[in-house]
Amino acid sequence: SDGRVRSSSYVTDFSPFNLGSGTGDNPLPIDLLSFDVNCVSNHAEINFSVMSQVNNDYFVIERSSDAEQWSVVETIEGAGNSNTQMDYMFIDESPLPNISYYRLTQVDYDGQYKTYYPVSANCGSYTDGIPVSIYPNPSSDEVTVELDLDEFQGEDVYYTLTDASGKVVMSDYILLERGYNKHKLNVNRLTKGIYILRFNQTRDHITETRIVKK
Repeated sequence: SDGRVRSSSYVTDFSPFNLGSGTGDNPLPIDLLSFDVNCVSNHAEINFSVMSQVNNDYFVIERSSDAEQWSVVETIEGAGNSNTQMDYMFIDESPLPNISYYRLTQVDYDGQYKTYYPVSANCGSYTDGIPVSIYPNPSSDEVTVELDLDEFQGEDVYYTLTDASGKVVMSDYILLERGYNKHKLNVNRLTKGIYILRFNQTRDHITETRIVKK
């Protein structure tokens, strides 16, 4: 009734342990290996890895400015029952201006849930250049690139997309006007991986941005 297991033999090298409940059915919902956040071009990249999943319906990623009041920023489908390690990633393209806290919640099919300890990062500073918004990211087909510029960037602006080895896989001239700019890039011919988008010969420095091809 108290949720403890007693051994009928003499034990000398560890202390008593508790299960999650007093019943005999105590599967852990997920075996969480890691949950972290990194700043990439003024975006917050949230990564987490799960070794196994039991009756896992979905994950919820929440964000907060004070680690007290939380709002949902993404819901990710779970794998149900799995004994295979799975890696997940979500990019928050609009992190809070100062510190953003992120936490992960796992939800079972029956509605039961477990919330894990939050992590934090300060990704909202734009001191490294003009920010670029890219969505959807990751993408398997086409991404939309958005910029809000104070000045016309010049007649000879071009972009490059480089792979992890530094090889340019895409390049073309692009017009970046003063004000709101929106362009689409077709990435469906690229292999799966991480690419860096750079704007060259611009009047102002524009932040290098990561694109993930899935």
